[in-house]
Amino acid sequence: MVTFDDGFADNREVAFPVLERLGIPAVFYVCTGYVGTDRTFDWVGSDASAERHRILSWEEVSELAGAGHVIGSHTVTHRELPDLPDDELVEEVEGSKRVLQERLGAAIDDFCAPRGRQDSRVAAAIEGARYERAVITPSRGRLPHHRLSIERAGIYRHDSPWRFRVKVLGLYRLARDIVPRRVISRGRSSSPPAPSS
Repeated sequence: MVTFDDGFADNREVAFPVLERLGIPAVFYVCTGYVGTDRTFDWVGSDASAERHRILSWEEVSELAGAGHVIGSHTVTHRELPDLPDDELVEEVEGSKRVLQERLGAAIDDFCAPRGRQDSRVAAAIEGARYERAVITPSRGRLPHHRLSIERAGIYRHDSPWRFRVKVLGLYRLARDIVPRRVISRGRSSSPPAPSS
């Protein structure tokens, strides 16, 4: 399964043509509070190119859905869910689904928590919102197999070709549990940043 988080416009401009050429369907997780606005995420930084970090428009999201790709919720504002009070947590999970369903006129069954962070409260909110599936990007350890905690490997621009191969071949989950993190990182002085998903 191929997934994209956050809803950057390069999903449409760069990834979409490649996916279409290869016939690969994907899931695009978007933050409804950013789609169709000129807002950008706080980790992008003030000196970043505005065009490079542009967020998808609603028309582009609809185009991806119309081409057979799945649109999923990535919350409203990309806040880390375990840190939120109950009412805000529920609004992030349910509000994003509601907006996507209104905008796209279709059921939204897929969810991805920002940075892959999930605890029992978050899992309960996802279940309560009646999502069919949810993905996580754990950095260490294993979680029980469940439709609301489907593991995936994060692919990042700093990944070397070697590390990319390990991840796409499905070996990364095994390696991260038995090999020291500094070895997996191929000499990086610190562990990789948390997923921006």
